[in-house]
This record gives sequence, C-alpha cells and structure tokens, in this order.
Amino acid sequence: MVSWSSVIFAGVSAVLAIGAPVALAIWFCRRYKVGAVPVLVGALTFFITQIILRIPLLQIFSPIIHPYLEGGGGVLLVGLFLALTAGLFEELGRYGAFRLLLKDQGNWKTAVAMGIGHGGIESLLLVGLNMAANFIILFSLNLELSLDVPQEVYGELLDAAPWMFLVGGIERVLALSFHVGASVLVVLGAVRRKFSLVLLAILAHTLLNLPVAMVDSAAGIVAVEFWLLLWAVGALIWTVRSRPFFPEDI
Repeated sequence: MVSWSSVIFAGVSAVLAIGAPVALAIWFCRRYKVGAVPVLVGALTFFITQIILRIPLLQIFSPIIHPYLEGGGGVLLVGLFLALTAGLFEELGRYGAFRLLLKDQGNWKTAVAMGIGHGGIESLLLVGLNMAANFIILFSLNLELSLDVPQEVYGELLDAAPWMFLVGGIERVLALSFHVGASVLVVLGAVRRKFSLVLLAILAHTLLNLPVAMVDSAAGIVAVEFWLLLWAVGALIWTVRSRPFFPEDI
C-alpha cells in the first residue's frame, strides 16, 4: 500500500508532461494560424539531436568519462560536460533544422512553434511516458492488483516521497518555457544572420542544465526547481517581448 498522494501526484505529472505540451501546441497553432510543420520540425530536432545522437554517444564514451566522477571537482567537470553537450547538440540542431527546413518561414510564430515541438517531445519521452507508467503501477498497488513489474521498481516507487512524483511534471512545464525562448533566440539569430545569438542560446542552455548534475539531496532538488523557475519566467518574458524583432513585425 502506498500513499494516495503518490498516486495523485504521479497522475498530475503525467498530465502536465503529456497534456500540457499538446494543449499548448493546439492552442498556439489555432490562435496564430500556424501549421503543424514547425511543431513537428521542433520535435524531430530533439529526437535526432538527443535520442539518436547525443545520448548514444554519451553511453559509448561513458567509460572514459566515468573516472572523472571521483571527487567533488570531478562531479563539477562532468556536470559541465553534460550541460555543455546538451546545449551544443540541441541549439545547433535547432539552428540547422531551421536553415534546412524552415528558412522561408523566418518569423516569430514559427520560432515559438518549433520551441513547443522541441520541448513537448522532450517532455513526453523523458518524463511523460515514465510518469504515466508510475501512475499505473502505484494505482495497481493500492488496488492490490498484480502487475509483471521487477521488484526493484516497486522498491524505488515505495521509497520515494509523494512530492517527488510531482516534481517531474512541474519541471517539464518550466523546461518547455525555456525551450520556446531558446528557439526564438536561435531563429532570430538565423534570420538576422547573427550567430552570436545562437552562441548565447548555447550558453543559456548550459547554465540552465549545469546544477542538475550536482543534485544529491531533497534540498538540492528544490533549489534546482527554483533555478528552473527563474529561467522559465525569463524565457517567457523574452518570448513575449521578442516579436517586434522579427522581420514580419518591423
């Protein structure tokens, strides 16, 4: 028997991680009369840069990286490496995807739609599906239903504090806001032929991710979520105020 709070929070997280990006994409495309293509391009960008390229490469080179994990300085170095590679792969991927597939649509609406697609598929794949599975397992446990799940999975879910199941969904909403802002910055850089804006997006992405690799306590998780909140609010303000900088609005 687990706390019903864990069950509810897992369900809420699943809804936030899966439903929020889908709802936002539908609302934005209808509100601003944008086709689905930029959203799909953004989603494809994340899938290629992370799922196909970066994550497998990290797994291949992990035996080389692992020795640096020893000691506090090593953790910082590895955290920086992981954060920087995420920024490089995703932001350069955004830039390349726009130049190859959407360069004739260099406007604010396309940039935002790309960000929604990018952050949305990340939310779905990294948190949404896993949290939906957690919800089903936890719900089944409370109803005393039998599922073919490894015992260690049960143990991890039973040991987790209820509020931890809510963190994933909240984090994805905050990350989605950042991805939209980063997409706007990268597309603006491509449209204005200012690659320095792409480099700025890489730097911002690195700084956003850097603390995540060094979390080792509940207090650390709360601090990281607050850090993400600051970036999410900043990205939202930037996204709203950036529209006049695009050629369509001059």
